[in-house]
Amino acid sequence: MWKLEFSEISFVCALFLGSSALAENSHLSVELPDADAFHAAITINRGLSGAFIRDGEAFLFSGALPNMVRLPLDFEGKTREEKFGLLTDQKRIPLLDAKYPGTWRGAFMIGDRMVAWDASMLQILVMNEKNYKTILSATVPTDLIRPAADRGGEPTTLEIKIERGKFRSISRKIFGMKYTGIAAVPPSWEKGSGANYVVTSKVPGYPLLVMNCRTEDPGSCMMTRHCFLESGPKISPEAVVGVAVMAESKEILIGNSNLNEIDVYKFNSCFDVVWQRKIKLPARLPKISNLTIDAEQRLWVVTPIPDSFTDSNIFYWEKDTWFKSQK
Repeated sequence: MWKLEFSEISFVCALFLGSSALAENSHLSVELPDADAFHAAITINRGLSGAFIRDGEAFLFSGALPNMVRLPLDFEGKTREEKFGLLTDQKRIPLLDAKYPGTWRGAFMIGDRMVAWDASMLQILVMNEKNYKTILSATVPTDLIRPAADRGGEPTTLEIKIERGKFRSISRKIFGMKYTGIAAVPPSWEKGSGANYVVTSKVPGYPLLVMNCRTEDPGSCMMTRHCFLESGPKISPEAVVGVAVMAESKEILIGNSNLNEIDVYKFNSCFDVVWQRKIKLPARLPKISNLTIDAEQRLWVVTPIPDSFTDSNIFYWEKDTWFKSQK
């Protein structure tokens, strides 16, 4: 059953603007139904920290473990085993040639290359599509970050200098994992060449960043922007656990592990990212550690520990379930 709630913001709007405004401006919270075993795969790793989903396969990551697990997927399967395969169908693939011990939290595509990424040192491993061996490894520089362009245009040289100094100073005080999630954004969302991605961060004051990669040179990526989140519930830096993009509605989803929910923001521009609503995860679900949305717009959530009802720590909801009443 769906549980719909109106936030306090909606209530105040209704008082001042009337019932018609309530219909347009209310922030609807949705509580997802429990995922059954048919929508939850049994995995061999505890401590899941990320997932990358594409046609016919899922790649699962578990923090400090220097490998990823490939899980076959068949959404036409009539049983859990047919859909996710048997434990013997899972394949462990080593992450080779990392320069530093990493905290692996998923993968993304640069052009037609799959890239695994480390959330502590910002290492990226560009992999061969057939055998998943590392073609090249690199690190992502963050020292050229700049504030989001506002309605008046690009920030001034002084503003950029201040921003870079502030980010360096704060990020140096964060030990261990600094970044938690990554998701590609459509080319129309951000100006410029190459491919752009939103990245969630545990650096205080910098929950959402933009990374740019050169599609012709997948090993060449850099952090380029600090985006501004407007309104909505305050999220502590340590609770920011991942990000997903819903291109259809131009929305960004950010996981909150403290409240075990997902905040949904409208991405008007990097300067104007406005909170819309929240998605409450099922009460019995262990705390979220990351999330993603696949090409068919299924919402996937991973957790560090298995759910005792399904013996799983990766779950998904079809679009017509999780996106219902979200528009």
